[in-house]
Amino acid sequence: MPELCGLLVRMSLADETPAALAARHAISALSYQHLGNHAAAVMHQAKSLGALQVTINRLGAGDLEAGQALQAMAASMLLNIFETLNFDGSSLSWAIFFCGCKKIVNLHDTLYKFSTRHWYPKQTQQILLAAQKKVVSKAVFSPLRQIILASTGCSLQLLDLLCQIVDAVLDRDDPNYLSPEHLRTIRSLELRLDDLTQTPRIASTSTGENHERQLAELYRLAAKIYLLRMARGLPRGDPVVVALVDKAMHLLKEDEVQPYGRPWPLFVPLGNLPLVRRLIHAAWVRMDLAGDNGVDLMDVYNAVVSGLRVPPSFT
Repeated sequence: MPELCGLLVRMSLADETPAALAARHAISALSYQHLGNHAAAVMHQAKSLGALQVTINRLGAGDLEAGQALQAMAASMLLNIFETLNFDGSSLSWAIFFCGCKKIVNLHDTLYKFSTRHWYPKQTQQILLAAQKKVVSKAVFSPLRQIILASTGCSLQLLDLLCQIVDAVLDRDDPNYLSPEHLRTIRSLELRLDDLTQTPRIASTSTGENHERQLAELYRLAAKIYLLRMARGLPRGDPVVVALVDKAMHLLKEDEVQPYGRPWPLFVPLGNLPLVRRLIHAAWVRMDLAGDNGVDLMDVYNAVVSGLRVPPSFT
């Protein structure tokens, strides 16, 4: 508990963004409530809700960094505790903002779902999570689905597709693996990835916008590589797979000014982050040991991911 309290305090004092202020005022609201100062507690609750409103609006505009997302989730959970203890207050305003924070959670749960898919042995809770049909955004026709989010590096639409792609990865002994229905699902996802459009938050000719586009494109290429190799089972040397990997490598070499800090797309094509380097090295070892006979990439993913102490986070 002391470690958790210390973490919350550090998160709230990390900067002066609305997300940090929301967490800071939520802590103050709980503190004053504990001291019996109801007026001060309600005042800080109102300030926390106001800052959280600004943060959720930034989420909707696609302008929220990962650290701020965590601060907003912490503020939301603290306000939940405050509302639980404050029987005289209304929980309506908090509930509205909590829905926005749930959207933040869904963004990051998408990539945890990927880790859970390849983690063995699975716990009951992990099996339930992996089986969930997660919807990151219900606004199917909203143009915001195409905006590249700072907190994820790609668009909501791509995250939705990635959830469906993970669901389409079946065990090789599954009776539905490569059945006509399974192949139709894979082909549909492949076409949707090909038609996907991802738009920077602010259109310009700046280096930052170009990096944003390239990172989002790297996500798209990684999603397609994963779909074809894991769901369809294409070999590493397949011409389509080779072409996709070549495109991803070209992006990595082209954008040397701003290095990519996103583990998931780097892990799928290739990368050099500490976690990614460890995972790729373990994958290479397993493929080398297989010799000329080759190895099923499903076995490689399962073994490499399960070889870590806890399921890796690719956010």
